Amino acid sequence: MESRETFRYQKDNKIRNIIVTIVVIALIIGTAYVIYSNFFSNPLKQNVEVEAGSKLDIKDFIDTSKYKVTVKKGLTDQQARTVGNHTITLNVKGKDYDATVKVVDTTKPVIKGVKKWHVDVNSKNDFKKGVSIEDNANGKTTLKVNTKKLNMKKEGTYKITYTAKDASGNTATKTTKVQVSDFAKIAKQKIIYLTFDDGPSYNTPKILKILKKYNATGTFFVTGQWPEYFKYITAAHKQGCYIAAHSYTHNFNIYRSEKAYFDDLNKIEEVIKKYTGKYSQDLRFPGGSSNTVSRHYATGIMKKLCKEVEKRGYVYVDWNIDSTDASGNNVPVAKLIANGTSTYSKHLCLLMHDTGAKKTTVKALPKIIEYYKKHGYKFETLENSPFVYHQRINN
Repeated sequence: MESRETFRYQKDNKIRNIIVTIVVIALIIGTAYVIYSNFFSNPLKQNVEVEAGSKLDIKDFIDTSKYKVTVKKGLTDQQARTVGNHTITLNVKGKDYDATVKVVDTTKPVIKGVKKWHVDVNSKNDFKKGVSIEDNANGKTTLKVNTKKLNMKKEGTYKITYTAKDASGNTATKTTKVQVSDFAKIAKQKIIYLTFDDGPSYNTPKILKILKKYNATGTFFVTGQWPEYFKYITAAHKQGCYIAAHSYTHNFNIYRSEKAYFDDLNKIEEVIKKYTGKYSQDLRFPGGSSNTVSRHYATGIMKKLCKEVEKRGYVYVDWNIDSTDASGNNVPVAKLIANGTSTYSKHLCLLMHDTGAKKTTVKALPKIIEYYKKHGYKFETLENSPFVYHQRINN
């Protein structure tokens, strides 16, 4: 009897010992795992995808609110632009860990320098000239031009399409116009381009009425100074006039930097797009490319801007005859007419203004139009002009 009790006790004791041993082993394993996880395992996320050309965000690899993290070795500029796997090293709580970064490229390339073309009939042209591709990733890019719809033997307006492709297979397209003309015939013609700066204003509809009366047309270099008159941009466009960019603010401090200038230009371009349905490819600098007021803001800014706008596909336009209505408000009508008809050149680009203060410009315009009609001039817009009017750059 006693031996049975002893046996049962010994058996139960063994079971308890086994259970205790299992629990202890489990605690040891759990503790070891915690210690390993905190001090020996890699806490960084692996194979994080980063768009080529972008900056790393450490938060994508580890919760920086919980750990003190510093970058021991990041991506070089070349690595950041090269598709594939790269290794970075981060220091977490005093220990270095590696992480694999997967640089990918899903961004379309950017086609720059696409401009409108005006070419001579039967001429040969390199439509890739001045056009370049910018891409966020390293690798070969290709540029093709589709000219299937272009007929160089016939005068007219055609469209060509540029297609850019990067090493990752991303593609971008851009379309522009090609005006095919007989230059020999144009050279014999008398052509005047009436241009109006700084509007629209309440004088703009008056000018449009005069143009319509005389079956003439013009180019309006618009601003954003008076939004309440933006509807006349649409009216001018529908009447067959050309809407081109001048400046949103017409504040000369836009010449303090290239960024300031293009921020302003982009803003007026959005206005033009909204009220005409398309962006402009022509612009006129406030004060013209020859202005010297820009010297007060940045030395050499006009030389830089003239080059950059052309790289972006614009044609900047000055003038070769000036009505001088910018010299003051209420310039005598007789003076405006005299200055606006002071040359006999065959191809003229006449500067005028349609701001609210230029009342005498409105009064002088009929006589100016009558003069050029009498002398056999055609009235055209600058949209498809083969002539480029540039003045000397003074800054």
